[in-house]
Amino acid sequence: MKKHRKTINEEQALEVTSDVEIPDESTQETSSSSQQLEQTQSPISLSALEEDLLTALLGQELYGLQLCQAIQDSSEGRQVLKIGSLYPSLHRLERKGFVTSRMEDKGSGSRGGNRRKYYRITGVGAKALTHKQDMRNRLADWQPVLT
Repeated sequence: MKKHRKTINEEQALEVTSDVEIPDESTQETSSSSQQLEQTQSPISLSALEEDLLTALLGQELYGLQLCQAIQDSSEGRQVLKIGSLYPSLHRLERKGFVTSRMEDKGSGSRGGNRRKYYRITGVGAKALTHKQDMRNRLADWQPVLT
């Protein structure tokens, strides 16, 4: 069985933010999230699902059903993400400033149906994910002190 693990470093976090456009009205919220992340020493609150979603969004923009498919495929079918869990998690990530979203342009698809909402990780989201991964790595390496 192959294990796929996506980790990021500071350069990749900066790369992720380079093509992110943040609307003017959310700039204040995102910058305050960034300041909050840098100023607090408290743990970053990310559920396992939120961590999976951020990891799936590293370096790419995906819509909801693609995120469900990514999680199902990468878990070899053992984890199936339901829509009822997906969108509340994505909305929480947006409120935290960890992802941004955009609606698909009307004329961009010949497939018909509803417009798609695409999600992209922000620099703050990439930094939060890095912090969480670092904490997990330290936890895996932790050894009790024998006295």
